[in-house]
This record gives sequence, C-alpha cells and structure tokens, in this order.
Amino acid sequence: MAQPTAQQPASENELTGKRILLTNATSGNGPAIAGALTAAGAMVLTQVSQEDHSPAPLLNSQQKLIQTTIDSPESARALWEGIEHEVIDVVVLNSACMPRASVTDTDSEWDAAWQEVWSSNVVGPSALMKAAVAHFLGNGGGVFITVSDCSPNISQMESDLFAYGASIAAIESVTKTIARNYAAANILAHIVAPDHHTTTTTPDQVGRITTFLAAGKARHLSGATFDMNSGTFIK
Repeated sequence: MAQPTAQQPASENELTGKRILLTNATSGNGPAIAGALTAAGAMVLTQVSQEDHSPAPLLNSQQKLIQTTIDSPESARALWEGIEHEVIDVVVLNSACMPRASVTDTDSEWDAAWQEVWSSNVVGPSALMKAAVAHFLGNGGGVFITVSDCSPNISQMESDLFAYGASIAAIESVTKTIARNYAAANILAHIVAPDHHTTTTTPDQVGRITTFLAAGKARHLSGATFDMNSGTFIK
C-alpha cells in the first residue's frame, strides 16, 4: 500500500460522496472544520445563525449555506425538516455559545446565562440529534461528531463558566448515550474536546481529527472522547 505524501494527505477525497451537516459553522473551530471536510471531498451543509454576520466559511461548490438557528427544539426540527429529503451521512455539532455568569452577578444575569447556554448548547442540538438518529436508522447508519470543550474538566478554573461547563457535560452525555445504544444500527458517535485555554491546539488540528472521524471507519472509537488539551488535563 502506498504511503501518503505531503502532497497527498491521507484524508484527500476520503469523504467524497458524503453529505455532512455542520452546525454553527462560523463559530470557533467551525470554519476550519468546514474547510477540512470539503478538502476531503464532502458536501457540507453549513448552518449559521440568522444573526451571525461573520464571513461564511470557505463557501464553494461543495458547501451549502443554511441560515437559521438551533437554539430551540422547534428551530432544530425545522432545520432538519428542510434537509431530510437529502441523505445526510454525518452530523457535526460545533458548540455554539459560552456566556459567562458568576455567583457575584445578579440573579437575572445568572438566569439569562443559563437559559442561553442550555438552549443553544443542549436543548436545540439534542432535538437535532433525535431527528438525525431516526434518519440514520432509515439509511443504514451515520456518524455524530460533537465538538465540545475540555470545560467539564477545567471550567472550575474560571468562576464564571458554571453554565457553560454544565452544558458541555450534558451534550457529551447525549452523544455517549447514542454511541452506547445505537452501535448495532451502525450509528457512531464521537466527541472532540479541544481546550480553549491553550494555544497549541489549533482549529486546523480540530478539522483534521473531525475529518478522520467523519469517514466512519473508526467503529472501535465510538463513544470515545478525544481530549485535545496539550497535556493540561490527563484522565
């Protein structure tokens, strides 16, 4: 077998023919993930917020822009209903928001942060995953990749990330539950957890590992969490 060269990465054309939904495509690692997936040959449906005025990530003939929100069950289901006529092979959930609220803030500020982060990072994405599971069951399987954060383990370092850390732990639990219960139906679910505190973990690295997992060849890694934290936290 020929070894991949620098001119021909191992992931080149690996995703040709696959349709991938990427949420929050302009947030955090989103643009790098979109670029890596399209470079590997995938058709990427990039969801961006209706209020997001950031540049769309590398739009080309292999990307389709979907401008909507997934911060409620209703909006998440509406998004899926708009694309379910297509066969979606992979869903990449890119974490959306990180509001800050500490115990010294007002009750209204605390409540607002929890409501925002729970809607955007847990309730909406979970409704989308529910719809996607049903779709995958009818199409021979599929892959979930939840791009979260190391925050459940390190958010204790920052006294205003209570809500964010809890939301990441919750959506990771949803992902692992899917992995545990639907492996026999060829539905895989992975978690990629970069550390926003470090500068050594780059968006390009997140894009590469997401591309590797999107190929659907790592069945033995379903349910696993890929901590990308440069050794700042070791389980």
